[in-house]
Amino acid sequence: MEQVTMAREATVCARLRALMSAGGGLGHLESLHGEAVAELGDGHPVALEIELQVQAQYDLVRAAEDALAAWADLAERSRRHLDEYHPLMMHIRSQHLRRLARRGEAGDLDLVVRLRAGEVAGRVGAGADEDWIGVARADLAVAMLDRARYGSLDDRLLHHDPDGDLAGAKDLIESELDRRGARHGVNHAFTWRARGVRGSVLVAQAARAGDPARSMLGAEALAVAEALVQHEWYRRAAHTSQALRGQLLRAEALSILERHREATCEARLASVLARRYRAVDAGHALMVLARCEAAVDPAAALTSATAALRARLGWYSEHGYQVAEARQLVDSLTGARV
Repeated sequence: MEQVTMAREATVCARLRALMSAGGGLGHLESLHGEAVAELGDGHPVALEIELQVQAQYDLVRAAEDALAAWADLAERSRRHLDEYHPLMMHIRSQHLRRLARRGEAGDLDLVVRLRAGEVAGRVGAGADEDWIGVARADLAVAMLDRARYGSLDDRLLHHDPDGDLAGAKDLIESELDRRGARHGVNHAFTWRARGVRGSVLVAQAARAGDPARSMLGAEALAVAEALVQHEWYRRAAHTSQALRGQLLRAEALSILERHREATCEARLASVLARRYRAVDAGHALMVLARCEAAVDPAAALTSATAALRARLGWYSEHGYQVAEARQLVDSLTGARV
């Protein structure tokens, strides 16, 4: 009987891998999930892993609050069947926290940082594999970066210290970048993802700095962005979501360096290419474009900012800090034209 179960498990796993390699597809994933539940049980790790993929597909078309509720439910049900630091349980918990960040309502910035820090400590205490600890450290760096960026828009933030958050995020991601390079190699995709986070931190620090630090940080961010784009094209010979991230970083860095026309051209191309990635915040690309355009074409900047607000209203919570940021940009550009 055990051999039969193992054979069924192997078959379902192979079909899941084949489906994901082909790009998934909600209908096929739901059908496979139904088969997995019937053959293995709804608490089997393979069934839960397929459900994870199903929920990710649903998130492309549902509201931020609905996505958060669904992932909270999946996390709660998974705890009944998986150890707290089983790899799948860690993955589900991390995805749940991403949806909490996507909701972005008052108090969520502090909450996500606190939960991400707890995840790092918990994985270390449980003796999790160093890569799982490293993922949690990178996630904490992103949470601190978000709190630095959006903290002024959260009236329930306990203590707004953007420079402290950015310094902490930079320390975390640079140590993680060193670790990934040593373990996996400097050209591994896992290492390049950490470089992308570091680039975002550098841009955020440059935006707050005065010269000469602003120029130095901007130039460093530009080098990271250009390397990221070149690596993605070399690795895939095609545009990817990581290449898009590099383009947006490049546009932001060029703007910081006051190379405004180059920045606008890069941001405009990135905002068009962003449309092909359904799980990407298209509003972010339009926000970058609007900020770049502000220095060369204020009317176009207002148009882009208004489009960014529409995009963010379609992806984030209406009361979230991401939407508030877009509204703030629209208001500032409207005021500049009065």
